[in-house]
Amino acid sequence: MPVNRKIWPLKLYFLLLLVPGVMVSGCGNTVSSSKAGLPSSSSVSNTLYVQKVALGNLSISPIQKGNANPKSNISWSEAESIFKAASAVQGSHQVAILGYGLATIRSITMPHGLHAIAGTPAWIGITWGGTTSCPAQSVSSKKASPNTEIGQIYTAVIINGNSKSNSVVYKNQGPLPCAGKVVGPTIEPLSVVESVDWKELSGSTSRKLSIKYDSSSCEKLFSAAANGNMKTGNFQVSIEVAKPINVSGCIADQKTTEVRLFPAGQRGIGDFPSHTQVSHGPVGLISVLQVPKVYGS
Repeated sequence: MPVNRKIWPLKLYFLLLLVPGVMVSGCGNTVSSSKAGLPSSSSVSNTLYVQKVALGNLSISPIQKGNANPKSNISWSEAESIFKAASAVQGSHQVAILGYGLATIRSITMPHGLHAIAGTPAWIGITWGGTTSCPAQSVSSKKASPNTEIGQIYTAVIINGNSKSNSVVYKNQGPLPCAGKVVGPTIEPLSVVESVDWKELSGSTSRKLSIKYDSSSCEKLFSAAANGNMKTGNFQVSIEVAKPINVSGCIADQKTTEVRLFPAGQRGIGDFPSHTQVSHGPVGLISVLQVPKVYGS
């Protein structure tokens, strides 16, 4: 009499292989197999990338449980401060996301002195959908290449989890707002906007200040502004610079600039207070990204 062997586990295994979107590993664990797509607010959750992202030369993968790569010693909130202070994201945008994942950049030359990003654990902030008011103009005759499938430019700030100095900003190939001219892709070292301390120089007047501040050969003046009350003469002055995260090769320097407290013009002396009181603005990273919310926390 033949033996009735139980073969249903084998049948179940083959049935699972036939189910779309499910992959069975040799250890018996089921893993979701998702196709990489453009960034969205659902790409990140609880500080991590939970979906694969494909953005031109940049790809992002979630860090799987048990992965040997440790999480960065930079917290989500600290990474958010750096992301929002990146000079490359200045302006108004519709969406911004930030999460920790594995970043890979292919087929584009890295900036001089920076190492390749290949499966590198990093905080990756991405923003897109800038608000633009376009004047009437003719459409650019330059067309997208056959490989250009992305209808807008995304700005990705990649804060390297292994070495913050090896951080970059990547922009995919895409059309510029208004003109439609296709540019990119581009990659550059990460620079952030920071408010720095300053000292008043002799030669200042009641209408403008002469200022000296510590800087370097790699920094650029981003903004020099006075906020206050022209009637009382009380002002708060801030000097903001765009400085690279990687300061290797930068030479320390001191720079000077002028900040006007009152507008120029032929106004009578009585229109301004006889004395002014000037204070320093807060120092540290300055958020230049205007967005309703950064998704990912």
